[in-house]
Amino acid sequence: MSRGNKLCLAPVDKYMARPSDMENLTMIEYLRKYDVSQIQIKRAATSLAGRDSRGGYVYEREPSTIVRFTDYNPKYSPEGFFYNLLVGKLPLRDEAMLMPHDQGGSYLSQCHLTLDPTREGRHILEDEEDLMNHVQEYSERHMYR
Repeated sequence: MSRGNKLCLAPVDKYMARPSDMENLTMIEYLRKYDVSQIQIKRAATSLAGRDSRGGYVYEREPSTIVRFTDYNPKYSPEGFFYNLLVGKLPLRDEAMLMPHDQGGSYLSQCHLTLDPTREGRHILEDEEDLMNHVQEYSERHMYR
């Protein structure tokens, strides 16, 4: 996506370039809390949180800011759904860490192999109950009220 004659970075690229003191944030946490600009903003309301590895200025977002994510439907885009599970649970610096080349497979298989940092000693997907819980969370996010 571009703005004028400048190319905008994909969200995953912004995340991978985050400052080193934000190492423990997942991609979703980072994108919800921070915004990146290539120019320094001189407004009192914006708080500079640091500089990323691409030279961008990282600012704290206003708490009321709405951030949109692609939330893949588990029935129609299962690989996207499992990719989102991984980036929502794991802080990482390189997207290749999600699925090492020597292991092959799919993001679903990586969810079975990857320990969930929020559940001591358990994988992101241990069994069918875990899968159903994640699908239920997805359904609740998309229900009309």
